[in-house]
Amino acid sequence: MRINKAPTASKLHMLKPIFARPFLAAALVGSFIHMGKWINYTLHDVSYWNSVIQKSDYGTLFFTIDLLMPYLVPFAVITISGKLAKLREQEFYNTFPDLNPDIVIKCDASGTPMYVNTAAKKLLADNNLPVEDVSALIPTLLLSNSNDEFDFPCRIIHEVNHESIEYLICLSDDGSLFLSGRVLKK
Repeated sequence: MRINKAPTASKLHMLKPIFARPFLAAALVGSFIHMGKWINYTLHDVSYWNSVIQKSDYGTLFFTIDLLMPYLVPFAVITISGKLAKLREQEFYNTFPDLNPDIVIKCDASGTPMYVNTAAKKLLADNNLPVEDVSALIPTLLLSNSNDEFDFPCRIIHEVNHESIEYLICLSDDGSLFLSGRVLKK
């Protein structure tokens, strides 16, 4: 006895490039809709094209909408769902630094913190330091020197209340500093 399985991802991968392009997908879906209408009219012994021409008597707008709707709806659905998928993906990537168990800090060129993740805030709270004062976590060596003196990316070990934090520090094109640190176990 043979059981028919649902199409696997390997069989469906051929459709992905088509539906990644809204114009192509709309043309494909719209053409299938018109072909379905044509088959339906043919089964009932009515000429599809004669009925399309008769609809033009209702006015050009009605005729145009009736002819283009099977193309426009799939185009709109695929375009909007693609944009929503990209937004959801970006939201997921935006949560990554907060979910990271390591310390993540972004500072501007002068060393002022622009972003601090929850792991860094937790470390401040665990060391009875004010959560708003992130400067305790930023290596003083980094703040006292200009960024030209370092070869980025660089590693720096910084002490916070007898805990050693090893940072990997990177410099962005706009002069911002990205610090990723981990508390070293004793």
